[in-house]
Amino acid sequence: MLLQEIFRGYPVAKLSALLGSNNIEVVESGIWVLAELGAAAVSLLREVEPHLRSRSRKVRYWSIGVVHSSAGSEDGKIVAEAFGLLEDDDVVIRRAALFFLYRSSEVQLTAAIDYCGGGRFGSLLAWLRDVSSSRDAFSTIVKKLQSSDRLARLVAAAAAARIYGREKSALEWAAAEGDEEISVFAARELQG
Repeated sequence: MLLQEIFRGYPVAKLSALLGSNNIEVVESGIWVLAELGAAAVSLLREVEPHLRSRSRKVRYWSIGVVHSSAGSEDGKIVAEAFGLLEDDDVVIRRAALFFLYRSSEVQLTAAIDYCGGGRFGSLLAWLRDVSSSRDAFSTIVKKLQSSDRLARLVAAAAAARIYGREKSALEWAAAEGDEEISVFAARELQG
C-alpha cells in the first residue's frame, strides 16, 4: 500500500522515518519499498549505507538492491561496502552482492575501485574491470576461479558472467568445475 502511495505522489523523503526506526520490521518495510523504487530511491541512498551492516538479512539484501539501482560515480564508498558483502557469512547475502558486482555499471565499478585504492579488494575490483574488457580473459578467469581465496573466486565468477555475451566458456567452466557456491551462481546465469 505504501509503495502505491509513493507512485501516486507521496514523497520518497518521508521513508526516512521508516529507515531510522528502532523496530527492525519497520526498517525492513522501508528498505523494501526503496528497493522497489529503483533509481527513484537515490535521495535516500546515504541513509541506506548503515543498513548494509544490519543484523537483518532482509535489510542487508534489499539495501544491496537500493545501492545497485541508485548509486553513481560519487558513491564509491557505499558501492564498495555493498560489494564487500561478498564476504558476508550468509550465502544469500553473498549471492546478492555477487549479482550486484556482476551487473554493476562501469561507473559503479570504477567508483568502488577509486574508493578502495590499491588494497586487496580494490585490486580485485580493478582486475575485474580490466579482465572484463580483455580479449584473452578465459585463462585468466579460470586461474582465479581455482584460487584458494573465496573472495577472489567470487570476483572471478562475476568476471565470467560479465564476459558471457562474447565468451561463454568461462561461465560454463565455472558451472561445471567451480566450488558449490560458484557452480550454483554460474548455472543460474547460464539458464538466463
